[in-house]
Amino acid sequence: MLQDILPRQWLKFILSIILPTLLAIFISITSIYLVIIPSFEESFMESKRDMIRELTHVAWGIMAYYERQEQDGTMAQPEAQQRAIREIEHLRYGDESRDYFWITDMKPHLIMHPYSKELIGKDLSQFEDSEGKRVFLEIKKAAASGSGFLDYTWNKKYTTLKDVPKLSFVKHFEPWDWVVGTGVFLDDVLVKTEKITRRLTRMIYGSIILFVLLLLFVVFRSLSIERKRIIAEKHLDHSRKKYKAMVETAVDPIMMIHNGTCIYANKGMQNLLGYRGDELESLSLTELFIEDKPEKDTGLQALRNALHGDTVLGEQEARLMRKDGQEVIVLLTLNRKNLGSQKVMVMTAKDVSGVKEFEEQLEENRERYLLLANRLHFGVFRTTPESKLRFIEVNSVTRELLDIAEGIELSGISLLDFLEIDHTEPPLFEMLQSEGYIKEKAFRLKQKNNEAKIVSISMVMAKNSTGQQIHCDAIIEDISEQQKSAEERENLIVELQTSLMFLN
Repeated sequence: MLQDILPRQWLKFILSIILPTLLAIFISITSIYLVIIPSFEESFMESKRDMIRELTHVAWGIMAYYERQEQDGTMAQPEAQQRAIREIEHLRYGDESRDYFWITDMKPHLIMHPYSKELIGKDLSQFEDSEGKRVFLEIKKAAASGSGFLDYTWNKKYTTLKDVPKLSFVKHFEPWDWVVGTGVFLDDVLVKTEKITRRLTRMIYGSIILFVLLLLFVVFRSLSIERKRIIAEKHLDHSRKKYKAMVETAVDPIMMIHNGTCIYANKGMQNLLGYRGDELESLSLTELFIEDKPEKDTGLQALRNALHGDTVLGEQEARLMRKDGQEVIVLLTLNRKNLGSQKVMVMTAKDVSGVKEFEEQLEENRERYLLLANRLHFGVFRTTPESKLRFIEVNSVTRELLDIAEGIELSGISLLDFLEIDHTEPPLFEMLQSEGYIKEKAFRLKQKNNEAKIVSISMVMAKNSTGQQIHCDAIIEDISEQQKSAEERENLIVELQTSLMFLN
């Protein structure tokens, strides 16, 4: 399998499938560790900041309450401060209610701390945490601007004697020049962050394994498809050569089309269009077709339909443009063939330019015939070769004689609709069939406006070279006056004979 794939195909396969997959895995891992996990951590920290800020405001509100009692004279300042200290000292929150508040002044001296009582009343300006930060000076500095956050390390005495990173918020109470604050240890944030990191890491490893399995499946699937494609191309090339040899021996112009492009044209097609084979293969097929009326069914439209899988029956007339600019009229036959594992369109063209020229001359002669027929003083018409004898063409005298208005469609009008039929005689069509013609047969027209007309009709059945009846040509003439004169003459003869008999 592998030896059939060329190095260029390997490179294309790596760039199009393997590299994008590895890049997607790398981007996913990077985004998780550089974006998602830091976002979780920042979200935890922000929630901690909001919590300790609001809780500090609560403790500050207790001081403000007792300071108002002092201002109202309800109690003295020492008593008010002691009550505030006792109440704030017993405030707890957090898991297991162990998080607390403390109070310092601006010197800084520690006034109240529920766990580090050994530091109460001492000057803490030189106190440092485990990392060398002077914590109480930082508290004083933050309180000087009213309030603020600060981070440092502090011993978590209520669990184990261990220095833990801590985030605190302090607020200055100006009437007593005190600072109240509270903070949260950040080890739980680290624990939650590590838990999320472990969970996401497991998800990443699972995704990587899934991606690798999918990638291996795609690789083997693609290799199988590529191998089948190479085999199909070899079969296609073999079939193309075989079919090309067959097409070259054909007399009619033939072109093979695949995916809308000429892949081979035999000598007949090259001679018909005046192009070499390589020139036809580089041309767009639309450049070969002339379309004066795109809305009509043309050879190009039939070819487009065939290329889209539609079945095109029969021959399609088309006008093609030769290389020298000359127009050639052809009849196209379109067939779909299997060329190896692929389907191609085989277009056969038959040059009918001479036939079209003859038809144009015939149409010109027909128009001359109609012009001549319209100048005659008697009617000329043509009907279908069937029992109804429906009109195909009539001249102006026939229209006037039969009272057929201009512009009326003739195909639905029958000659028999205008004649009074004598049922004692054989039908008109049967006489035509038996004799092949009718000569000067008189018929009475159906009366219109109380006007009786008698006409003489001569008809002949026209046949093609194979003996098939194609139409009936006829002449019609109004003989009403002649018939009237003949009747008057007959009547006069009868009267004369009667008088002669009377005299005798």
